[in-house]
Amino acid sequence: MGDYSMKILITGGSSGIGFDTAVRLALSKNKHHIYLAVHKSVQVRPTKEKIKMYNLSNIEVIVIDITKSEDLLKVKDLDIDCLVNNAAIGVGGSLLHLDVSEIRKNFEVNFFATLELTKEVMKSFVNSKKSGTIVTMSSLAGLIPIPFLGSYSSTKAALLTMMTALRRELLLLKVPIKIKLIEPGLYKTGFNDVMLDSAKGLCNLSDLASRYDSIIEFEQSVFNLLELTYTDSIVKKIVKAVESKNNHFIYRNPLLQVFGAKMYMLLFK
Repeated sequence: MGDYSMKILITGGSSGIGFDTAVRLALSKNKHHIYLAVHKSVQVRPTKEKIKMYNLSNIEVIVIDITKSEDLLKVKDLDIDCLVNNAAIGVGGSLLHLDVSEIRKNFEVNFFATLELTKEVMKSFVNSKKSGTIVTMSSLAGLIPIPFLGSYSSTKAALLTMMTALRRELLLLKVPIKIKLIEPGLYKTGFNDVMLDSAKGLCNLSDLASRYDSIIEFEQSVFNLLELTYTDSIVKKIVKAVESKNNHFIYRNPLLQVFGAKMYMLLFK
């Protein structure tokens, strides 16, 4: 594990896993300085209010919309040691009925904007001859394509492929940048609920509509059953990925869901 203080940028940090990770890193014995990026300026104040509860002075809330080139320029002035790519959106609905523009938007945020930010940070690492770390949030949904969350699952599968290729390229080029991938399972952060809620009512074919919504409701009930209430298990993995000096690539949790994912891949290839 690392034994020095780092400057760490976490995107998508207003709530959920991103916020919880920022707090855990800020409270660690290394007292890392956290740049906690939120998507919109209206999120700054409530995020700062939540931070006050922990009496922390080493978390700095900033606004970064990763889809905006002018916001990406802000990163150059931060001189960070580690980037945690956590910003993402979820688009729910059957691929049969989803408008392709919605799927493009999903990829624009989760894949292309993440790639652009990663490239900017890597360039700064190379120019400053720094051995930095890139940690990217994928998902077990990238391994198991979830029906009616096919758009989101596809973006996470694309991230897995991209980061795997990037890691191998950097190893071959002997560039000392560590690439880490996080694959969380189901956690009760509200993110999955938003995706499934957005999927309801999308089917406009009368002979499929009733069946469609009942399947979505069943899937939502399964999620409610499997989701872990606390993010602690995956946050620990992220902290380990950030602080570890080794080049271990993929970190997954919760273990029971990881086991289920592996069984699914064996049975339904």
